[in-house]
Amino acid sequence: MPGFLIACLLAVVGVVCAADLQATGDARAKPKPVTSFGYLDANKDARISKEEAKADWAVNQRFAEADRNRDGYLDASEFKRLTQG
Repeated sequence: MPGFLIACLLAVVGVVCAADLQATGDARAKPKPVTSFGYLDANKDARISKEEAKADWAVNQRFAEADRNRDGYLDASEFKRLTQG
């Protein structure tokens, strides 16, 4: 009986995980920022530093990719590109 309950529990977990992947699409999809440019720009210098980016996991993870001019900061256009693509 305990084996049957464990098997049922594992089946339910598998279905939930599969449904979550279908709902979100590709499991390797790039994370999207959840905070705004204004919130991340803590010192209000109109750009987001690598340190400021740490406040949002997705921005921090994709910072180097988003910093297209390689100046070490994200400006508003780089941030917009990050959030839309």
